[in-house]
Amino acid sequence: MNPSTILVGPGSVVKIDDRFWCVKRFDSSDSVLVRNIESSVERVVKLGVISESFSKGLEGTQIDLATVDDVDWDKAIERMRSLSPLIGNPERTRAAVSEAAKSLEVSVATAYRYLEKIETYGTVTCLLRKVRTDKGTKTLNPLVERIVKSVIASDYLTTLRRSPTKALREIRRRCHHESLPLPSKSTLLRRIDEILPEERERKRNGRNAALDYRAERGQLPGVDRLNAIWQIDHTRFDVVIVDETDRIPVGNPWITLAIDVYSRMVVGWYVSLDPPGSLGTGICISRAILSKEQWLAKLGVAHPWPCQGKPRVIQADNAKEFRGNMLRNACQEHGFDMKFRKVKKPNYGAHIERILGTLLEEIHGLDGTTFSNPQEKGDYDSDGNATMTLDDLERWLANLILGLYHHRNHGALGIPPIQKYAHGILGDNSTPGIGILPISADPEKLRIDFLPFETRTIQPGGVVLDYIEYQSPVLDKWIGALDPETRKLKRKFVFRRDPRDISYLIFWDPDVKRYYQIPYKNAARPAISLWELRAINRFLESKGNTELNEAAIFKALDEMRRIEDSARTLTRKQRMTKERRKQHVKVATNPPTSSNFIESNATPTIASKPTDKKLGNQLDLSDVAPFDEIEPN
Repeated sequence: MNPSTILVGPGSVVKIDDRFWCVKRFDSSDSVLVRNIESSVERVVKLGVISESFSKGLEGTQIDLATVDDVDWDKAIERMRSLSPLIGNPERTRAAVSEAAKSLEVSVATAYRYLEKIETYGTVTCLLRKVRTDKGTKTLNPLVERIVKSVIASDYLTTLRRSPTKALREIRRRCHHESLPLPSKSTLLRRIDEILPEERERKRNGRNAALDYRAERGQLPGVDRLNAIWQIDHTRFDVVIVDETDRIPVGNPWITLAIDVYSRMVVGWYVSLDPPGSLGTGICISRAILSKEQWLAKLGVAHPWPCQGKPRVIQADNAKEFRGNMLRNACQEHGFDMKFRKVKKPNYGAHIERILGTLLEEIHGLDGTTFSNPQEKGDYDSDGNATMTLDDLERWLANLILGLYHHRNHGALGIPPIQKYAHGILGDNSTPGIGILPISADPEKLRIDFLPFETRTIQPGGVVLDYIEYQSPVLDKWIGALDPETRKLKRKFVFRRDPRDISYLIFWDPDVKRYYQIPYKNAARPAISLWELRAINRFLESKGNTELNEAAIFKALDEMRRIEDSARTLTRKQRMTKERRKQHVKVATNPPTSSNFIESNATPTIASKPTDKKLGNQLDLSDVAPFDEIEPN
């Protein structure tokens, strides 16, 4: 298991470029002065460099949150909450630990072990029921192991097709004859499960039966310090944007935004044409936690944005897009909670609502504004005056927030938010700094945990999700796998995906505890978004085609693009759909490449994303529900 958090502060030891360094002090809000332990050389490094460098050296296994049983997760959460006042507390006493142990109904020694795990890994999953350390290894007497292997070959893997029970009887007869311990039936079943399904079927039922198991080939509370509480919310911008190619109005975008209440700094945002949902919320949270340097460079913005690190609590309203299990579990796993503001208590969300209100006021000065109400708008032609693309709007927003808002005196603080943030990190004459800043130990795992997931069985052709086939050689060993609990039903596996680009899945292998990238089976297919796929399905159904399959889906996509190419006019909804697709292609999460979690060297090349083709004028995403609704209940 790997830690999810690095505690960076004076005295902490960090690993950078395979060398160990001791942190002397914070040099600025987003960098520290470190000294090499061996050579005593000193240098200043960015927090983002520490985070990325640490993740490259991770070698432990991982647990995908979607595979954890709800009962086990609730027990782990209970342990975390009971012990949280004692974590890292230099003044904790044995009596306090004993009291916590009593509430958890465990021994004091076990409570201390829990505390040690939390302080080492900082995750909820480290408190899950212990997995045997010898799981997956053979502990039988070597002579018994030899007999088991021999009987499987001579009795089970033959055309006589003897049952496991009969094979077990023969094994026990031989073991008894040689005065050896008798193995259990579960041991025999585990050995049988290690046999590749294709080999098992070929030797028991013949070559033709084995074809069904052969992989198909050839197709492609209190705000007492920095990061104590973040608030997150979303709103629709009162401005019409235009598409990048024809400069035609396409509609109003949405923003999901997070702020640190202590400093009033904006710590992250996500702007898109998609309706609010758990995807946008997850992207906003992961952006808020991680370094902003690469993202700002992509935007072409040079203003400082030092915000990085994990909060204690994220406050949100009671909207359903904030209440999904995926968001809750991901937050808890990475060391913070998502709490919901009290109904009819507007003061609980006053900070985030105030800054969103400020942004909307500024937006009312832009060309193409729709203002806040029809009376204020009057006869103003919002569509006719619209000039900004979505990229233009996000750059304008970055300059407004990072260049102006962060540097202006804040009425409640008396100083600019960026100065208050620096005081929170470094301290000032009246307030000590944060001391230790918890940052992400693995940015790629953080992003993956905030992606929605589905569970599917693995067939000889790979995996089918929403009528689209995906395949990779890493799936082969799981073809025909049975549920380890029932041994009757087919086993289901966890697959995550970014809805903005469903040309690949992220597969969590429960055996090796690692993530793998699984591309389209047919690599010639273009990348599309989930919303686009759903609109295509509606397009097919409107034409009376109820037999949905991959070939029909991508044929319909070509037809819809030809319709658009030949159309002279597009409705407003259709123009928004067209621009939304372009933005998905541009901003969708790239296929993860971390060597610690993604093994893609054995997978076919993913088809390049289309940039010159267009969607049909009958493609309408206006009634597509937020992505939350496709998450498992």
